[in-house]
Parts: sequence; structure tokens; C-alpha cells
Amino acid sequence: MLNKKPIVIALGLIVLLLAVFKLTFVKVRLDQVGVKVNNVSGIIPGDLPPGYYFVLPGLHRIHLMDPTVQAFHMSESSNADAKSLRLVGKDQYLTRFEITILYRIAEGKAHRIAQEIGTDANKAREVLRSKADKVLWDELGKLDTQEFYDVVKREAAREDVKKELAVELEPLNLELVDVLIRSIEYDPNLEAILVKKQLIDQNREFTIEKAKLEGELEKTQAIEQQTSVMVRIINEKKIQEIANIEAETDSKVRQIEADAQLKAQTMVAEADRHRRTKISEGELAKTEAQAKGDRAMNDAYRATGGDAYITRLMIDSLEFGEIEVNTNKVNPFDVEQLLGMLGMESK
Repeated sequence: MLNKKPIVIALGLIVLLLAVFKLTFVKVRLDQVGVKVNNVSGIIPGDLPPGYYFVLPGLHRIHLMDPTVQAFHMSESSNADAKSLRLVGKDQYLTRFEITILYRIAEGKAHRIAQEIGTDANKAREVLRSKADKVLWDELGKLDTQEFYDVVKREAAREDVKKELAVELEPLNLELVDVLIRSIEYDPNLEAILVKKQLIDQNREFTIEKAKLEGELEKTQAIEQQTSVMVRIINEKKIQEIANIEAETDSKVRQIEADAQLKAQTMVAEADRHRRTKISEGELAKTEAQAKGDRAMNDAYRATGGDAYITRLMIDSLEFGEIEVNTNKVNPFDVEQLLGMLGMESK
């Protein structure tokens, strides 16, 4: 039969170890910081980051605190940390502010808070409330109620609150993150006055803007007129420039045509003169050649045989009709006799 005693003992040891572990080790989560307390000597300096830490039951305790950003709400809501801030301004009007203060434990100072204020988070919030009320009254009370309508002045006052409250919380080991003014409720009487004032201001601004608009319209019309005049002047100048360019171009074209015509006429005259010169030279050469030919012919006629040549030409040019020769009286083979009968002499 299987002996179950060792199993029971093992399970008992495991349960015992778990119980001892649970009693002697404390877990600090990621969103927590631990403060270790010795029940004899008090709070041990230093913060415990996330992890597991050994404690002796009855001798040690570990308080877990929230180091993340926390919100302290001042409003009329039922779950708010405090009532809204009711502030009477310098002008004696009541103004109600809903404010949220964001803060956290200064890094590495959780053990100091536990030592000086306590480990209860509500105690730290009570201290914060007392400091916040004082600073809010001091800084926001410097403004008139109407000045809270001015975003620039309101934001400047909020920044002053942040600076002063941060200084007040630093000795308490609390770090201020921001101060948010979430809502402002004004005195109804003041709101009625402000509405009237706003309407008056709006009407005045409307009148001013209308006058400005009319002035701008006049400027626009003047600019349009000036532009129209300038455009007309530019167009006239452009037309004049185009006419000048066209006239100058026509003048240049006429000059070019005249120069070309003169050059052509000069070339034609030169060619004609050259032609006449060549013709004259040809005629002269022809005349000289004719003269030379005539002289040569005359010289040839004067030379031996020239008379015979001339006689032949004369004979060739003679035209005879019918000649009847009496052979009883004339010897047809006697040339001189025949020439004599024709009225010519032989040399």
C-alpha cells in the first residue's frame, strides 16, 4: 500500500513555506513606493522601489504609498476633495472657482513624508488643501473680478499661483505638477453689468471697425483709380513706344531700300559704263583693224601684180551684151587691140 505520509509532509512544508513567504516578504508594485518601518527604532531612511522585501513579523512593517500624479479637486461635486474656492475680489463681487491641483510625492521623499506627515494619504491632502487655500486667496485676490475675463491676466495669475504653491509644497516633500482653473462662476449682478458693458464695447468696436472699413474702402477706391490711371498711362506709353518702334523700323527699311536701290543703280551704271567702254574698245579695234586692212589692201594694190588684180576685178564686174567682132579686122588673140576697143589701155 502506497505510503502517503511523505506526500502530506511535503505539501505541509510547501504550505508552510508559502505562509512564511507571505508573512516575511512584502511586494511593492510598479505603481507604488515602499517605506520600511522598524517598530522599535521608527522609519528606516530611504524609499523602496518596486520589488519584494523581507520583513520580520512583529519587528518590521512596510507602508505602501502612491508616487504617481494625484489630483486634488476643488468643486461642488459630492466626490470632490474640497469645496470650490469662493473669492471676493477687490471690487467686492463674489466669484467661484473650480480648481484641480495636480501633485505627487517628490522623488525619493516618501519616507520623509511618512516621517513628517504620516503614511495616511488623506493627511497629505489636508496639508495640501491648507497651503492651496492660502496661495489661491493671495494670488487670485490681487485681480478685480472683471479682470478674470481677460485671458492674459487670468493666465498670469494662474502662473503666479503655481510658483507660490510649488514653493509652499517643497518643504513638505510634495512636487507640484500643475494648477488648472476648470470653471469660473461670476456674480449674476456682475454678469449683467458685464453683458451691458460688452454690448457697449461691441457697438463701439463695430463703429470703429465700420469706420476703418469705410476708410479701407476709400483707400481701395483710390488705389483702383490710381491703378486705372497708371494702366492707361502704361498703355499710352506702350502704344507710343510701338509707334516709335514702327516708325524707326520703317525708316530703317526705307533707308535700307534706298541704299540697296542706290547700290543697284550704281552697279547698273557701272556695268553700262563698262559695257559702253568695251563696245567703244571693240569699235575702235574694228576700225583700227579695218584701217589696217585697207592699208594692207592699198599696199597690196600698189605692189607688183596689183594692177592685174584690179583689172581682173574690173573685168569680173563688167557685164557685156553681145559683142560682134569682125575677125577680118581684129585679131581676137591680140589683147591690147581688144582693150583698146573697150576703151582701156595696157601698161
